[in-house]
Amino acid sequence: MSVSVIVFALSVTTSPVFAQTTDTTQTIAERLAELLQQINTLQEQLLDLEAQQQSLRGEIREAVQITRQLAIGATGDDVRELQELLASDPELYPEGIITGYFGPLTARAIERLQERFGIERVGEVGPLTRQTINQLLNRFARGQRNVFERIRDNKDEGDVDRTALAPGVTGVKVCHRTGTGQHTISVGGPAVQAHLAHGDTLGRCDDEVKGDDDDEDEDEDDDEDVTDLTISDVSARRITESGATITWETNEDADSTVWFATSSGFVIGTAGVQMRMSSSEVEEHQIRLSDLEAGTTYYVKVGSEDTSGNDTVSNEFSFTTLADTEAPEISGVDAENTATTTATIVWETDEAANSVVWYATTSGFNTDDDGVLRAESTLLTTSHSVSLSGLTASTTYYYMVSSTDTDNNETKSDEESFITLGQ
Repeated sequence: MSVSVIVFALSVTTSPVFAQTTDTTQTIAERLAELLQQINTLQEQLLDLEAQQQSLRGEIREAVQITRQLAIGATGDDVRELQELLASDPELYPEGIITGYFGPLTARAIERLQERFGIERVGEVGPLTRQTINQLLNRFARGQRNVFERIRDNKDEGDVDRTALAPGVTGVKVCHRTGTGQHTISVGGPAVQAHLAHGDTLGRCDDEVKGDDDDEDEDEDDDEDVTDLTISDVSARRITESGATITWETNEDADSTVWFATSSGFVIGTAGVQMRMSSSEVEEHQIRLSDLEAGTTYYVKVGSEDTSGNDTVSNEFSFTTLADTEAPEISGVDAENTATTTATIVWETDEAANSVVWYATTSGFNTDDDGVLRAESTLLTTSHSVSLSGLTASTTYYYMVSSTDTDNNETKSDEESFITLGQ
């Protein structure tokens, strides 16, 4: 556009037919300058619009997170976002088809991702895979390179000082990256590897390294919270057959997270590790664990993170839930569907247990007496039903029932009776 305008202007000023005065020539030059300025302004506005669109796309992308379980047949924006993420690595998703439909190709890509990150290969997005994918989506939205690399900035695992990962080490400086920038935080040894896996790097951030002429920046950095966050007095309290309260203290306000498993030496974020957390910022922490198995040893780690991103994870400790010593409570014992040679004995228990019926034609029997018959079901249930067959018509049968739970606690009922029908 600018070239054509210049040619037109020259033809006007040099044409013998339309010779212009000096004043007219100056007016055209001024007008030409105005047009060029307008073009520059429009170009700047276009650049601003493109930047705004990119920013908006980034905000929209970051807002889309996986919040549900995904499997074959699922559809939606979250599936499309997942496919875009997977397609950015041809090794994971060589087909690169983005449809918003979770099909077999997407499932195979998820299996490859799960294998890469040490997650059980199931081809579906469950809680553990979802947590990993959402972390990758945050990197993807920020335009990070090498989204799927576990350790960034060409740092191989062998480059990481293993002494920095020891459970007792605190105050390890890490450059923590967020969606709006980066800043240095101080973390405990066990948390270092997790930060590296999420895209952080060991050491202070490059833009925070001080020089002799950086006094102003150093003054600003004085306000940064790099205080070591410490955990103390970790314990398990109020232990019952099915629950326990995990408590600990920190030297400043921070959130609360508990990881637990039934095997020692577990790795946070792997299959079989459960997590409970609270976002409340406190110094005295407590998390209640429920729905635990009776008489079982649980291994636990606790962690806290303050508002500045400084975090730490405790050493592993363990506790054992109380053993179940209460036998099932039996109720509603009855004989149903009585016929000439068959009957069904039913009853209820207040916990899952097996089902046993002893029966005989004499009253007051003991279960180990000769002539006492037995029928049973090993199915653990609270609604019990045992069928008796081969009975004699028009005969009175005496019976009692028993149920035993998984902790070998047994209950027997009182003796009951029924009469079979006549021929």
